[in-house]
Amino acid sequence: MTSVESKGESYAVPHEYEHDDKVTPYAGIVYDLTDQHSAYASYTDIFNPQTELDIKRKPLAPLEGKSYEAGIKSEWLNKRLNTTFAVFRSKQDNVAESAGTIPGSFDTYYRGVTAVSKGIEIDVAGDITDRLQLRGGYTALSIRGENDEDIRTYAPRHMFNLATSYRIPMIDKLKVGMNVKWRGDIYRDISGTRVEQDSYTLVDLMAAYEFDKNTTLALNVDNVTDRKYLTSLMWDQSFYAAPRSARLTLSWKY
Repeated sequence: MTSVESKGESYAVPHEYEHDDKVTPYAGIVYDLTDQHSAYASYTDIFNPQTELDIKRKPLAPLEGKSYEAGIKSEWLNKRLNTTFAVFRSKQDNVAESAGTIPGSFDTYYRGVTAVSKGIEIDVAGDITDRLQLRGGYTALSIRGENDEDIRTYAPRHMFNLATSYRIPMIDKLKVGMNVKWRGDIYRDISGTRVEQDSYTLVDLMAAYEFDKNTTLALNVDNVTDRKYLTSLMWDQSFYAAPRSARLTLSWKY
């Protein structure tokens, strides 16, 4: 149960609203198909107050909606490795979406839109061996508006992540790792012009040496391939992400 109250003003425009005792229920169920596989399903209401302003500098009404999810969770390799396959659907009303600049200023204003998102998620996490750890996932997503149009096109429709770490034999204190991220292409139409960001892959590498249980020296190299890409197309402007970078860290835990 949520109660919200906001007071104040911006550019002489009052920012006052309140919502009392808003109930957002959640329910879930899990059924063990076997000792190895379980099916689950869940439902929840959504209520999220927003601070984004409309063209009149008034706060948007809270985001509200409903969300459903169902899937199968499994255990493998004597419970060392877990996998999840899930399908989901969510309908949200009054989702804040940037719509331009408030006349006479450089401030962005927002409008509330209806968004229906649905898709699948696949996750895997655990130990392949005593030395090799793995975590990864894939998401396929669709976001449609109230007229079944494609909206929020700045959100990737396909995403893939894979992270591994491996403890080197004969050098038990040395651990190396790799993190791979792939994002599908996105676009945004701005004042009649389409701005696009092609799909891209990022690779990060890591090596860590544990001198003892308290002291660790780690080297991280991010964006190894020096991939040039835009961080986001959520707004009417964007920036290039950080190029290849490296950092060496000595940490001590006590």
